[in-house]
Amino acid sequence: LGHCHPAVTAAVTEQAKTLVHVSNLYLVDPQIELAKRLVELSGMDCVFFSNSGAEANEAAIKIARKYGNDKGIVIDFLHMISFLIRNLFFVKFSGSYEHIFLTG
Repeated sequence: LGHCHPAVTAAVTEQAKTLVHVSNLYLVDPQIELAKRLVELSGMDCVFFSNSGAEANEAAIKIARKYGNDKGIVIDFLHMISFLIRNLFFVKFSGSYEHIFLTG
């Protein structure tokens, strides 16, 4: 997008005149319009809007497990989860994200 691209700046300015952020607890027209468009484009039956990356990841894992179960495939997230826990533990106590990438 670059820095201060005129189209992005104009879109953000217009949106700031109405709503900047609304919790997923409430239905708002732009979110409804986006959900309809995503359903059209994806061919899926519904969409899920999350409030955080953790919620989005949890939903993705649940969807993958359901897909795997429906297809008779066992999907094991144990290795991925243990990797994430180790890295989160390391970040918590090292105080730096760069250590994750430097130490693997």
